[in-house]
Amino acid sequence: MNVKILKDKKVGIAYILNVILFIFGVVGLVITLRSMAIEEMFTYYTQDSNIFSMCISGIYLFYRKKDIPKWLKGIRYAATVSLMLTFIVVVLVLGPMYGPEWYPWLFFHGANIFYHVLCPIISLISFVLFEKGDVLVMKDTVIAFLPTLIYAIVMVILNISKVVHGPYPFLYVYEQPIYMSIVWGIVIPGIAWIIAIIIRLVKNRMYK
Repeated sequence: MNVKILKDKKVGIAYILNVILFIFGVVGLVITLRSMAIEEMFTYYTQDSNIFSMCISGIYLFYRKKDIPKWLKGIRYAATVSLMLTFIVVVLVLGPMYGPEWYPWLFFHGANIFYHVLCPIISLISFVLFEKGDVLVMKDTVIAFLPTLIYAIVMVILNISKVVHGPYPFLYVYEQPIYMSIVWGIVIPGIAWIIAIIIRLVKNRMYK
């Protein structure tokens, strides 16, 4: 198959997948707003990462027939890392914490089907397989997990100040030993960085 035709097909598929990401983000947001106050909504990493992804996909759609600017590629990378962290934390942290019986709720209740499952998977497929990109370097992985680090710092401060409670069990600073708060403060951003590194390796291999 002609290389140009193949590249054009990839561009088209990436565009379609970002359309889907944007639509699913809007649908998830509407569902959430029907059951949750705005000020409460933004305390959840799930909401923040998916709204972030929705906005970036919306911007991405303006560049269908143009070269995607480097800054937008970087933010799409960060959005994908954030969404995949949401998926991994649901599967490996929240599920075991709440118990196996909670998995159907975590995966399928309300906006969860979009926010916890579909958007992370679609974003990963789009970014790694179809979106044009430069070779990612280690510095890019640090930038990609910064949103997670910022969220963690802000939420820990708000929990210590008793402005908010949680909203996740690992943020309950007064219900767990100090060392566990420190452990979670390292583990969750650490997982985000590992995800960024893995995505970088796969993306660079696909790029070659």
